[in-house]
Amino acid sequence: MPDLAYINHDQQIVELTEARLPVWDRGFLFADSVYEVIRVYKGKAFRYEDHMERLKHSLKEIRLDFAVFHELEVIIKELIKQSGYTDAKIYIQITRGIAPRNHAFPEKTEPTLLVTIEKAKSLPESVVERGVKIISSEDIRWSRCDVKTTALLPNVLKKQLALEQGAYEVVFIGPDNKVRECSHCNIFMYRDGLVTPPESQHILSGITRKVILEIAERLKIKSLQVDFGLEDLKSASEVFVTGSLSEIVPVVEIDDSVVGNGRPGPITKLLIEEYRKITREQY
Repeated sequence: MPDLAYINHDQQIVELTEARLPVWDRGFLFADSVYEVIRVYKGKAFRYEDHMERLKHSLKEIRLDFAVFHELEVIIKELIKQSGYTDAKIYIQITRGIAPRNHAFPEKTEPTLLVTIEKAKSLPESVVERGVKIISSEDIRWSRCDVKTTALLPNVLKKQLALEQGAYEVVFIGPDNKVRECSHCNIFMYRDGLVTPPESQHILSGITRKVILEIAERLKIKSLQVDFGLEDLKSASEVFVTGSLSEIVPVVEIDDSVVGNGRPGPITKLLIEEYRKITREQY
């Protein structure tokens, strides 16, 4: 089946390549919009309620009134059904709507809802088994990274920089020299326990991050949400990054420093195994 899209102004599901939006949509003109990406396993949206809670937070913070969440759930289920995909990714974007270009909020406009479904593309297993390199870079993003907006140009530029340096990802370092997150992933290290930066306005509250912390608690793996520096990260015995689409990716090199013994560590492997049990077997 083809990838599909739904736009509320048209009230119909079409092939993704046929979907159209007006050029005056504020999501296009100003990135005046928020979004979510949800992984589908076995034909079901994974941690759907968690994603909706985060979406509601983003909408509230940009003062965008959108209340038709029941309809959104119906649309997502229909997209999954019509696509026939059992392993997929759902993309949701809500913009402030269509209006002549003006920085101020338009007085009367209906939000635009775009929902797409595409077949999931997992990382090659060889990449997960081998691990990846990441680089560090100053955080040039805005100060409300807890809001999942489509204003991602800083992330795009830094991700491209990482690729040009032969790396998988970039980890952002704040002006206080503290580790924050990556361009599209949260980050963890293992140093006498699992450690990840605390929730704040400088990081996105990742859904996979949340699941990992739940798994750690169940397995009685000590975990901390505390600030730490780049040198702490480089001297950790294990490092990995997490995201809804990439899941858990071991990091074996940061800049020119080898992490641990240069191979994915036992805690990372255990968490990958447990995460896959939840998403592939139990879910």
